[in-house]
Amino acid sequence: PYSTLPCRLRYMKHDGSSWSGPETVAAGIEPAFFLMEAPLCSAGASPDGVPCCVYEDSASLFYVRESTQSTAYFAEGFTAGDFQEFLCLANPQGADIQSTITYMFTDGNTQVQDIMVPAQSRVTVDVNAVVGPDREVSAKVESSGDVAAERPMYFDYGDGWDGGHVVKGAPWPAINWFFAEGYTGEGFDEYICVLNPGDHNANLTFRFQTQSEGEKVISDYMVEPHSRMTFRVNDLLGSDYQTSLKLESDRPIVAERPMYFDYRGANSDQNWQGGHCVMGIPFLSNDYYFAEGTTRGGFEEWLTIQNPGASDIVVDATYYLGEGQGAPVTKPYDVPADSRRTVYVPS
Repeated sequence: PYSTLPCRLRYMKHDGSSWSGPETVAAGIEPAFFLMEAPLCSAGASPDGVPCCVYEDSASLFYVRESTQSTAYFAEGFTAGDFQEFLCLANPQGADIQSTITYMFTDGNTQVQDIMVPAQSRVTVDVNAVVGPDREVSAKVESSGDVAAERPMYFDYGDGWDGGHVVKGAPWPAINWFFAEGYTGEGFDEYICVLNPGDHNANLTFRFQTQSEGEKVISDYMVEPHSRMTFRVNDLLGSDYQTSLKLESDRPIVAERPMYFDYRGANSDQNWQGGHCVMGIPFLSNDYYFAEGTTRGGFEEWLTIQNPGASDIVVDATYYLGEGQGAPVTKPYDVPADSRRTVYVPS
């Protein structure tokens, strides 16, 4: 009775007389929910006869269709000073794919670029050259077929903290975004970049789960339609916090977390300068997997565990070692409610 039909991202709701889609579905319903549920839903056909997955709960009947298009959202983007931004689009398909990039700025203005991604090839877009210098910019990449989209950025930040990072685009906006890592101590600058691609104001609530003082809530911020904003966490929250974040919005948004650092190491015998950036995740999970990890000299590995819930939890971490290095090691970690925990893996 169950189907593994790849019902991805696009969904429709039918109330017996009319369809509604992601923009008009009831508040609190997210595409991420259907991305998780669709592989376990029953196979069927929609009222107009198109094959789809069917998901039924106590209140509604949803039809989840496979999409022939792909979309990628990027909240972060900067072309000022010593920042160089690119967009890379890969097309592994056997036919050319048309892509449209919509750039969105802090003032609500937009700029559109149409490009063709050749079959079994890729294109690189120099964002600085397209939108001009000194712009804070987000992007929405819409393609007529499946493409992979990433955003490399190279930078010389602050007092010579140079480096680069790359992020894969988010396939949908959501009303919740979670970030386990965050730090506002000396030598660290943390930011949250928010894109509102919709037609209405997005009202934000920042719920920081701090390691030392539990949850701290900061609200009364808003991002206008087709716009983006950058929030410096060091200013919002204050200095010297180890923190996670649940970012809530009353409208679907996209959120990323850039961080730049001058890090002296756990034993103050190193000096690593640079930056990294991650896309948030729109839902929580009971299981996470990390392929990479090393505790050799010159490396520091950390795990940051976020618990935005109202109850204390225990997280079991199982470390799988390299060939010849021994059996797996399992350790339990207590994480209080509305808090986070930092694990120094070499210990």
